[in-house]
Amino acid sequence: MPKLADGVLTLKQPQVDENGEPMTDDYGNPLTVDRPIKQARIRQSTKFIQARDGQQHKCVLEIDFPTEIAISEGDSAEYHPTGAALQKGKIISINETLNLAGNHVYFRTAYVE
Repeated sequence: MPKLADGVLTLKQPQVDENGEPMTDDYGNPLTVDRPIKQARIRQSTKFIQARDGQQHKCVLEIDFPTEIAISEGDSAEYHPTGAALQKGKIISINETLNLAGNHVYFRTAYVE
């Protein structure tokens, strides 16, 4: 496993109202809640992932999240490594790593486009 991230990782999740609908500002842009993530393993690698809609996406980041962090497809992620340019994108796919019995999730891997 790679070491923990040295840079800054921010997860941007849509802000929802009491009905569960995403909120927007006056110009129609979605409102987001920024969550800084301290414990995550980040790998910068290029892979092609086929999403649920059948399209192939080029993913440049793989992020391993602990099970306590709630993530979903469509959330945005921003990663600013130390001494490098900002990388941001959308979570395309999520993969859960389970134990052999299949009843305990160790971590979730998110693939960022």
